[in-house]
Amino acid sequence: MPGTIYATVRHGNTHRTIRVDVERTNAGRFVAKMPDDRWSPECMTVDNAILLHAAVAFPIEVETAPWLANPRPASRFSFVEKNRAVRSPEPAATEVSAARPCVSLERA
Repeated sequence: MPGTIYATVRHGNTHRTIRVDVERTNAGRFVAKMPDDRWSPECMTVDNAILLHAAVAFPIEVETAPWLANPRPASRFSFVEKNRAVRSPEPAATEVSAARPCVSLERA
């Protein structure tokens, strides 16, 4: 189905017909020509490529489309920050950290 596709995008009472150029990559996935004349990231289906083009051409706010809202918001720390915190080196024994109590390990 690669080629020029005319798709009708409906949201509420409004609808618009857009022209989307879709191509198939060597990997068998689909890319769409975006409104800024760049190719989209690879998509698994033609429908996804068309929807990606439509989302850029006609952005929709979450207030008017509640199904786009994130039902589970992300935690306070992102995945990267969590991994960075795990991989960070431990403070030296001479440093006193406010987050950890200072414990002395001396033998009698």
